[in-house]
Amino acid sequence: LKPSQVAAERVFSLRSHLNARSRWIIGSDAWSYDLGASGLHHAIASKLNINILILDTLPYSARNTSDPSRRKQDVGLYAMNHGDALMEADKFEGRSVVLAYLPYQTEETPALEILKETKLAVDTGYWPLYRWNPAQEQAGQCPFTLDSDAVKNDLQCFLDRQNHLSQLVRAQPQLVAELQTYSELLTAIDAPPLLVLYASDSGKAEKVAKRLAARAKMRGLSTSAAMMDSITVDDLAKEEYVAFVTSVAGQGEFPQNGRTLAKTLNALAARGEQSLTNVRYTVFGMGDSHYWPRPEDAHYYNKAGKDLDARLEQLGAQRVAPLGLGDDQDADGPETGYKLWEPQLWKLLGVDAVEVQEAEPEPITNEHIKAASQYLRGTIVEGLEDNSTGALAPSDTQLTKFHGIYQQDDRDIRDERQAQGVELAFSFMIRVRMPGGVCKPDQWLMMDQIADEHGNGTFKITTRQTFQFHRVIKCHLQSAIQDINRALLDTLAACGDVNRNVIVSAIPSLSKLHAQADEFAKRVSERLLPRTTAYHEIWLDKKLVA
Repeated sequence: LKPSQVAAERVFSLRSHLNARSRWIIGSDAWSYDLGASGLHHAIASKLNINILILDTLPYSARNTSDPSRRKQDVGLYAMNHGDALMEADKFEGRSVVLAYLPYQTEETPALEILKETKLAVDTGYWPLYRWNPAQEQAGQCPFTLDSDAVKNDLQCFLDRQNHLSQLVRAQPQLVAELQTYSELLTAIDAPPLLVLYASDSGKAEKVAKRLAARAKMRGLSTSAAMMDSITVDDLAKEEYVAFVTSVAGQGEFPQNGRTLAKTLNALAARGEQSLTNVRYTVFGMGDSHYWPRPEDAHYYNKAGKDLDARLEQLGAQRVAPLGLGDDQDADGPETGYKLWEPQLWKLLGVDAVEVQEAEPEPITNEHIKAASQYLRGTIVEGLEDNSTGALAPSDTQLTKFHGIYQQDDRDIRDERQAQGVELAFSFMIRVRMPGGVCKPDQWLMMDQIADEHGNGTFKITTRQTFQFHRVIKCHLQSAIQDINRALLDTLAACGDVNRNVIVSAIPSLSKLHAQADEFAKRVSERLLPRTTAYHEIWLDKKLVA
């Protein structure tokens, strides 16, 4: 400023009273094609306090339709290499860059379709979520934060494997040459790539699928694993070998993350199309043959796997290994059927003779979960206090079964809520422990009242001679269980891998023999209860209620 510019000096002296404006430059992903010579380069390299918002509008489902000769460059990586460019924007003093994914098709595209495309891109790792904050480094913290679960899980698997090999080589340096030779041998195996697709609600089928993919890689196969809904039919048609692993939900339905692809396959089959003629496939289904006790419901057992196997064949795909079925009721659970199915896949791919010497991690079972749960406590108390969600932590949903509780969600509105990007409508089923199915009139009236006050106004009489309450929301769990205990009944060990209930066909008031049988059932039930005070601590506040 020159001395003569009195007005300008006056304004400048009052600059502290002027709020700093947020400056934004908005551009498209066109900047990423010529990054080094674009205006984006100059903005990042400048010393200006500006924010840049870059929108990538290419839908995930159309990602393979772009010109292959024009390759996008990684704007995020380019910005991070400048050291002080930030993926969180306005509060940072300096240049900041926000990369946003906003798939565009037409002006008439519904918001829900855009949300679905965005979710698909994030879930598959096509659009990774991460942050880079150099200010964190000055505070002694890591400046990079990875938020994408899909990428984090793959990265963790890679790091776990690399760490294992590093420790092995440090302990036995002579293995370096052998490992290198073995790696080269496996890489040289002339075997086709394998895609493993899974559909899983509880995570069991996902674990089986990822274990299958890991075993395939150990045999030298180029293998990837993903959920069924992460792939389109067009992309599926380009695959040569595909292995499907799916569990079953509800009345024989597909798990949530496989439902979209299943519906698309059904629609194509209904039109008589033969769009998968180049695909060779096999399916492994997981279910429980005793889950539906009525003979007329027996067809629900492994229905998702059976339907998928039949639908793929209808669409022209070639079945290369018979349908495998894993049954929870088998001696080793689903593993019994799996051990028969997996070797057929290796033989088909020509790697059945490959000797895999690396020890596989021991599968996590319910016994491991219980041993690490602090006598069935887990973090259930903390989960009940968490008002940000209607669900409990996945690690606790296995434990709550031993407290007589199953976490569920409303299947009728599941698709709608998923499309809206909101949390599923979670609720809980509570099962009463009632040896012999004996319930007194006053207890029945209390059960009826509990259903009205805490559930959906109904309670079911089950084939296990007991009662079940449904649609109990999380904030009502504790009060519902306390009311059940006030009726001199409880829910302890009414679910899970325990006896659940002791069934006896006796009417105690009918005869002395009937009374003895009923009393024996009660003693057996008490004898088989878990030896822990966690139930009373969590649900009854460590107090007797009657």
